[in-house]
Amino acid sequence: MFTKTKSVRESLPNPCVHNCCLDDHDVCLGCHRTYDEILHWHEASVSEQREILKHSEERAEHSFSQHRLTR
Repeated sequence: MFTKTKSVRESLPNPCVHNCCLDDHDVCLGCHRTYDEILHWHEASVSEQREILKHSEERAEHSFSQHRLTR
C-alpha cells in the first residue's frame, strides 16, 4: 500500500482574524494584508511571510493613527 504524504515546510501562523472585508485599496480590514498578500501567504517563504506581516502591521498602525485623528 502506498501512502500519500504532503511535504511539510516551515510556515508562520496565518494572521487571518476571520473579519474579512477589503477596503477600496484591496486591503483587508481585519488583518491589514492586501488581497495579493492573502493569496500568496501559503506559497510564501518564512522570510516573505515576515515581510507581509511587517507591512500589514505598518498598515494597521497607519489605520489606527488615522482613526484617532478623525475623532
